[in-house]
Amino acid sequence: MQPTQPNHGIQNEGTQRLLHRLDLTELTSDDRSVTWRGTAGENAMNMSGALFGGFVLAQCVVAAGRTLPDMRVHSLQQVFLRGGKPSGEIDYRCEVLFEGRTYGSARVEVVQNGDVISHAQVGFTNGVDGPEREAATTARSRLEDTVNRDELRQRRNWQDQPLEVRVVPGHEDDDLATLDTWFKPYAPLPDDQVLHQAFLAFVSDRAFMTTAWKPFLAEHGRPRGATLDHTIWFHRPVDLSDWHVYAMHGPAVIDGRGLSHGTMHDQGGNLVASVAQQGSLRVRRDAS
Repeated sequence: MQPTQPNHGIQNEGTQRLLHRLDLTELTSDDRSVTWRGTAGENAMNMSGALFGGFVLAQCVVAAGRTLPDMRVHSLQQVFLRGGKPSGEIDYRCEVLFEGRTYGSARVEVVQNGDVISHAQVGFTNGVDGPEREAATTARSRLEDTVNRDELRQRRNWQDQPLEVRVVPGHEDDDLATLDTWFKPYAPLPDDQVLHQAFLAFVSDRAFMTTAWKPFLAEHGRPRGATLDHTIWFHRPVDLSDWHVYAMHGPAVIDGRGLSHGTMHDQGGNLVASVAQQGSLRVRRDAS
């Protein structure tokens, strides 16, 4: 498949739909906690038909960010307990644990149909001035060599996604436990840091967990998998008005659990976020 030109600015219904679903409704509140309600839908499914974990991450960022609006989210540590359903309302119970001059902390419980399906610990900051250093990106691909990942994988409704995600053809199917993806929303986002962070959280779960499994593809095919926990560290404010590259690698698959690490850089090479995930990875029962 030959590299295709990015479709930024042409298709934007998916972007607008995700923005609408990130507009959570406040249900209850008191001095230390707020409960928010969100909805999902067909386009919040993963390719297995279950609720996409990145969607929960994105709504969790919004729930936390709206609860402490005077601070910026700097970390999200999400634990997934059971699979959610794309149909039905989802409640986010956000309890503020600490709010200081520089840092804050909150806990979020994600509830659907009366069950806690996930919970998160969220860190906040007002920022600190001081010396800075960061490692260069480990990404090895160029945007101009990539194609739309959803089209390449023949994803149903691939043209109706909130972000365009691009990969170099063949890299998802090789035997290296590494992968680069380039991403950008199809339509511009509002000037709202919470929403930019939420979109980044959403895309941080795309292609991530199975990167660790790539060395087993030839022998075992694609795995049965489920995310166990997912952590994002936001190093600086997020601006998704331009392309970012997500450099992923999977250092281990042990005891049925795969570990993946990743860093996200903007086109200027600035480190925007780091991500780590642990997932259940198993050989499919019907694998030959």
